[in-house]
Amino acid sequence: MNLVASTGLAVRNLIDLLCPLSCIECGDLLGDDQSFRCLCSSCVSRMDWIQSPYCNKCGHPFYGKLIGGRDCPNCLSLQPTFQKGRAAFLLAGGGRRLIHALKYRGITAVLKDLPLLLEQAPGYLSFLENAVLVPVPLHRRRHRSRGFNQAALIARAVAQIIEGAVVSDLLIRTRNTPTQTELPRERRIKNVKNAFAPKPEAVIEVDRRFVLMDDVITTGATLEACCLALRKAGAKHVDVAALGHG
Repeated sequence: MNLVASTGLAVRNLIDLLCPLSCIECGDLLGDDQSFRCLCSSCVSRMDWIQSPYCNKCGHPFYGKLIGGRDCPNCLSLQPTFQKGRAAFLLAGGGRRLIHALKYRGITAVLKDLPLLLEQAPGYLSFLENAVLVPVPLHRRRHRSRGFNQAALIARAVAQIIEGAVVSDLLIRTRNTPTQTELPRERRIKNVKNAFAPKPEAVIEVDRRFVLMDDVITTGATLEACCLALRKAGAKHVDVAALGHG
């Protein structure tokens, strides 16, 4: 993180400390009796927490009775090489606000809510146990502009509360690809194809389980491109996880 961005984050965190905290979703002030720093309990309860049944590959929930396979239509089409995936909540309401507060406003206080928040998604924390968490990297230009990589911040925050989990920055982004946000599915896949590579100094322990971490999973194209890079380096067991599912 460069000096300007680091100073900016420090100032925002100081403001967070000195000013009354309010819910990033509804705006209500958060009292001392509230469990969370950035969301009120009511907004947390209204978040779309993902529970079983969900897609084995990407974690998107199924609704109603599940008949047949456990892969969603998107993953059946993508045929990703990662084995399993999880997301904690759907990208709406308080969940969307939380991601945007971290990603676009640099409000790192939301990370302090993760231990309690992620308990609302059954099985999410246990999914990450004893794994090597590999953040999806930003290109150096975007990292320099933003000042931080939100995927890395998330990975480090959850690793502190999960048994046996460690964080390892094994990948680099070789191309400064356009943001995936507004691209249709087919363009997303082409946009990130061959955009990632293992770091020259990366050491892959072939017997370890690797979990690629990102803030959001939508089509899975970015995570799949990262998975291919890890597998090329020798990783055999690669799963994926994100906070939100778009």
